[in-house]
Amino acid sequence: MKNWQTLKLGSFLKRQYDSVQIDSFVKYKRITIKSKGQGIDIRDEVEGIEIGTKNQFKVKTNQFLLSKIDAMNGAFGIVPEQCNEGIITGNFWVYDIDENFILRDYLRLLSIQQVFTKFSIAASEGTTNRKYLREAKFLELNIDIPQIDEQKTIIQKIKIASTKLNEINSLRDVQESEMKNLRYSLMCNLENEFPKQRIDVVCDLKKGAFPIMKTDAGEYPFVVTAAEFKTADDFDFDCEATCVPLVSSTGHGNAAMHRVHYASGKFALSNLLCAVMPKDKEIVNAKFLYELFMAKKDEYFVPIMAGTSNVSLNPGKLGAVEIPIPPIEEQNRIVELLEKINEIKQTHKEQEAELKQLMPSLLDKAFKGELFSENSIQIQNGISLPTQQKEIKLPLAASNKNEDLEIAMIVALIESRLGNSYGEVGIQKTVFNIGAFNPALSRKYNFVNYHYGTYSAELKDSIKANSFLGKKVIKGNEVFTVSPSYKKEVLNAVTDTTNQNFVMAVNNVLDLYSSPFIGKHTDKIELLNTVTKLIMDLQTSDVNTIYEGMKNWTIKQQGFKTKADKFNITDTKKTIELLESNGLIEKLVR
Repeated sequence: MKNWQTLKLGSFLKRQYDSVQIDSFVKYKRITIKSKGQGIDIRDEVEGIEIGTKNQFKVKTNQFLLSKIDAMNGAFGIVPEQCNEGIITGNFWVYDIDENFILRDYLRLLSIQQVFTKFSIAASEGTTNRKYLREAKFLELNIDIPQIDEQKTIIQKIKIASTKLNEINSLRDVQESEMKNLRYSLMCNLENEFPKQRIDVVCDLKKGAFPIMKTDAGEYPFVVTAAEFKTADDFDFDCEATCVPLVSSTGHGNAAMHRVHYASGKFALSNLLCAVMPKDKEIVNAKFLYELFMAKKDEYFVPIMAGTSNVSLNPGKLGAVEIPIPPIEEQNRIVELLEKINEIKQTHKEQEAELKQLMPSLLDKAFKGELFSENSIQIQNGISLPTQQKEIKLPLAASNKNEDLEIAMIVALIESRLGNSYGEVGIQKTVFNIGAFNPALSRKYNFVNYHYGTYSAELKDSIKANSFLGKKVIKGNEVFTVSPSYKKEVLNAVTDTTNQNFVMAVNNVLDLYSSPFIGKHTDKIELLNTVTKLIMDLQTSDVNTIYEGMKNWTIKQQGFKTKADKFNITDTKKTIELLESNGLIEKLVR
């Protein structure tokens, strides 16, 4: 950070008060600031008569705008052109930027990171649930700023990197689309070239025997409707098969099928799926059958699903579907080609996390003055990235040795956001929910259905042995809190830019806890956890199917024997609607 200068925020941020008296007969643009540094946009455009607060302020393009209430959650940014002349209340502060000290594009990059979030936390006062930013304290905070020429260079480098990364992602999207279209095209051509047979003529069909909720874990693969297999202590098949779901993937009266599965050897099959097994391997290749069904499931199976609320597929109708049967040599050739495509798709999936870390890592290096060190490397037409990216150095929260710190960060965010301290049960449910909606945790814990929600024995041991955590007793209950000896380290981890994806994943779950329906109530959080687990297990968001699962989820709580005894179907439906409104169902039903 040679030749960088340390400045107070007030050195380059000058508060502006462009007041406006709202006219009832004039239309105004009202401005909103998204949390987590995601930018500023027009909230709506309304007539003045609809606006209750008549004394407001105008903003102008390229000013710096923040919310004194939500700055701790990253609610700040640069005013874009479409928001020029928009109005804000006194809960928002707007500043002119003195570009003799800091360029607005450099400040924009800072606001994307958690630099200003950290400042906002340091400059906020009040009770846990009513903390407000104190302007005088905020503007007195110091920040290290490079010289203008270096700022320009950093901006240019990051623009180039961003452009290249966008090009890579666009190319990958095109490749994914083309690979999907190739499989579909291959299968469509077969229907025009080769004779068709009913599925039940060339294959045996058998429904699975294992209920998802009542099958104990064991040594055998357990094929369920979810994308990933579970395990079972017994098996009902020892063969090659394509497993077709017999229930809709989405529920609510909609027919949908997200996937079929290929399985081989000894495996258990859920009673929500039907195994389709070739009668003669010299006539039908089981893997070909899987590829054909994956390509044509929306045409073969979805149209014959029936039902009003519980949409399902009858095995008899499944067997009556006619499919093309090319010579076995042609089937083998197609399977070989598509397996190579599947390998490419798997490589893309493995590289996705690496690509997501490139920009945060580059920004972190830039703001530490390390962007131009000798340890940088040149890739993609001159983009300068740190050498660690050659092997993709994951952020702190994605390193195996920092599993304890991850849990401590979750506890710290719970205390900060909700004003509560959780016991082991509450932490267990929250860790599960985070992993369900966003695979941000470095360790994947195995959860089972327990009395108060999801439970992991290994997570229990990890929490109890966590050196970052301490215990205290509140109203007779033992809860966990961040140990005073590690508070600074944990806070630094929370605000570290390389952990922003992890922190965002935790905050997304805490946003659900803070929603009006849940209202931070322990029982409602338990219901959210229960519904989330069942949607993942049953691979449907149909309320009746989920509630049946709750009837089978036995618990030992005073006055209740099952989850359905404790929670009514109306609140269950509201919980599903909450997940839908936040776009989370598609992350659970895959």
